Amino acid sequence: MTDTPSATTAWGGRNYREVPLPAELSERLGVVLALDHPPASFGDLAAALRSVLTEEGGVAPERLCCAGPSRHEVRLEGSDEITHTHCVLDALILPLLADTTAQIRSTDPLGGVVSITAGPGEISSDATDAVISFGAASGDGHDVYEAVCPYINAFATRSDYKRWAARAPEAITVALSLPEAAALAAELATTGR
Repeated sequence: MTDTPSATTAWGGRNYREVPLPAELSERLGVVLALDHPPASFGDLAAALRSVLTEEGGVAPERLCCAGPSRHEVRLEGSDEITHTHCVLDALILPLLADTTAQIRSTDPLGGVVSITAGPGEISSDATDAVISFGAASGDGHDVYEAVCPYINAFATRSDYKRWAARAPEAITVALSLPEAAALAAELATTGR
């Protein structure tokens, strides 16, 4: 499956910006991300994140990368080096910042592997029905790397995502199609540029 990341996708024709956030997830993201107002939709979330990232000078690639191994591996075109990211959304943003294509290998919490090709204007996967979970832990932690990143994963199918969500009662999540997640990544990657 190859799609050009745009706000409108073939997944029900919905615009990712209009996808509502469950109230509990909205409240949790508002706390963890120290937002003035809890985001009601992904559009609200993207706007709030862009504001925060603009204040911080934009998206810094080093903040997306882990010092050690993670479940999300990125290999930029022309490089043999594997970079590990905190979550699959970070993996989708990294090639956009480098203005190149990347091969992404993401292992979901159940052990399934999704291979993704991503870059400016390009998103495809070996899993034609891939979805991306977006969520947060329901606890009271405030560290984004601990409270949010573990809940942003790629799954080969919506049923795999639902199986994981049922086994992760501490998580409040919603699923986006791969093109929707790529559109969100593209919007965040342009912040501060």
